[in-house]
Amino acid sequence: KPSPLTFRRGLCPGRPTCEWWPNVMRTSGRVARDYSVESGREETKCPYCGQTSRQVHSCVSRKLKDLPIQGKKVILCLRQRKYFCKNKGCKYKTFAERFDFFDPKATKTQRLQQEILRVSLTQSSVAASRYLRASVADVGKSTICNLLKKGR
Repeated sequence: KPSPLTFRRGLCPGRPTCEWWPNVMRTSGRVARDYSVESGREETKCPYCGQTSRQVHSCVSRKLKDLPIQGKKVILCLRQRKYFCKNKGCKYKTFAERFDFFDPKATKTQRLQQEILRVSLTQSSVAASRYLRASVADVGKSTICNLLKKGR
């Protein structure tokens, strides 16, 4: 099975091209790595009706926090494509492509969420937030509490 993320040029007409290239930026006083990525899929299925589509409607940029690489925080700048659904019976005319490494509308990857939960199960949310901000990702105590509620 090919990887859902391949790094190619020119997938969205009229948009600037993206490649797998890091930028160095500062977040909360620490250096972070900023990676631009996009999907290499030619087509995808509508999550509502299952109809396959190839016609791109538009592209949306999303920022996702991920686990650190070599001690540097990571932000993924993902270009997510929206497609037209060709099924006349489907109540949705457009849909966004889905990925298995983050939930729709999420701002953190699933593996970062798992790390936050792992750390927060052994200490208070305030102490976990302090530890995570110093070493993993910028996370507040309310985020930890929300993830703990969602995980139950």
